[in-house]
Amino acid sequence: MHHALCAIIEPAFERRFIFDSYANRAGKGTHRAVDRLQQFARRHRYVLRLDIVKHFPSLDHAILRERLAEVIRDEAVLWLVDAILASGVGVLDEEYAMVWFPAMTCSPPAARAACPSAI
Repeated sequence: MHHALCAIIEPAFERRFIFDSYANRAGKGTHRAVDRLQQFARRHRYVLRLDIVKHFPSLDHAILRERLAEVIRDEAVLWLVDAILASGVGVLDEEYAMVWFPAMTCSPPAARAACPSAI
């Protein structure tokens, strides 16, 4: 269903994406993303390596739906968007504990150093 939805909405969103967005885009993909990363790594001294866990569940789906509806006018497509959004609620709840600001939750310096999710 995701691929069907992407095939329908991709033309409307493609021109809105930044150049260096590589996921699920024609002519992009993992290998091109790695090539681009290597170009940046050669030009810049520092790189921030990060993994955003549970990013999508942290988004306000009502706001996302509103933003999509500004571009997508077809109610059947919006119904599919709603079904996909609803299908993901709670899916990874058992896999990851949500940590918003680890440095704040492990407040004393000794605790911060021991906090596994602190950077």
